[in-house]
Amino acid sequence: MKSRNPKLKKCDMKKCLGFCCYDGVYLKDGEEEKLKNVIKTHPQDFPLPAEDYFGYGNWHNKVKGRKTAVRPFKYPDNFPKHFNQTKCVFADSDGLCILQKIAIQEKIHPWSYICPFICNIFTII
Repeated sequence: MKSRNPKLKKCDMKKCLGFCCYDGVYLKDGEEEKLKNVIKTHPQDFPLPAEDYFGYGNWHNKVKGRKTAVRPFKYPDNFPKHFNQTKCVFADSDGLCILQKIAIQEKIHPWSYICPFICNIFTII
């Protein structure tokens, strides 16, 4: 009998390059302020003004609101053609999540409070 509760596995970044992060993420109430605090307390990791890490999104008039900003990112040929060639601004040049890396450096769980809730679904460190 198959388990009804499959175990989550870390993504293999060599295969997927964090495709799930191509458009940033929509934020729940309070998450932008939490992230701005992380930006403020880690200036070595976030050289831009805090507001530059956020924007407003509208996905086909189905999801609208504040989200993480994106930056250009070149994916390989197997990346879906209908997706933008972008990556969440909280990803480093290798596509790894800077927020998860900070959590690990601070010896807290990488899916901790400093990541947006939706990012906890996709484990890219």
